[in-house]
Amino acid sequence: MEKNKSKTSSAKNIFSKIILLLISSVIFWLARPNIFFEDGLSLLAWINYLPVLFLIKKSRLFESLIYGSFYGVISYGLFGYWLQAFHPLGLIIVCLAYMLICALLFFLLKYADLICNKNGWLLQFFIICGYEYIKTLGFLGLAMELLPIPSGSLFILFKSAL
Repeated sequence: MEKNKSKTSSAKNIFSKIILLLISSVIFWLARPNIFFEDGLSLLAWINYLPVLFLIKKSRLFESLIYGSFYGVISYGLFGYWLQAFHPLGLIIVCLAYMLICALLFFLLKYADLICNKNGWLLQFFIICGYEYIKTLGFLGLAMELLPIPSGSLFILFKSAL
């Protein structure tokens, strides 16, 4: 009887982690220009990493590598759909590169959570800021990937607050 309960609870645990991963990937995609919204839903960019951080909290260190890989492929597969029009390998190369980059990101986020029990969120914040900066560099660097860029349409709202 105990084995059935543990199998059921582990299946529910894995299912909840996959749901968090999919929610985060879809939020990432919807926050930027996509096929449904020409300018994207820019307010979603501000909550983009919340499901990721919940996923990191629930995962083990090795699992974080796997979930990070899936996050990179799903998020950038949805985000970079337009690369297919230029060359078929473009989307594949981007997905593979971000599979590795996001696996490292999730590993570092989980490691920060493990070494800083109480204030791990602060170290995770700096890791995410570094990741956002690194995304703009090199061959894969796109300025529109930055977290604040989708909020460019909200400039009037921010300016009115001053």
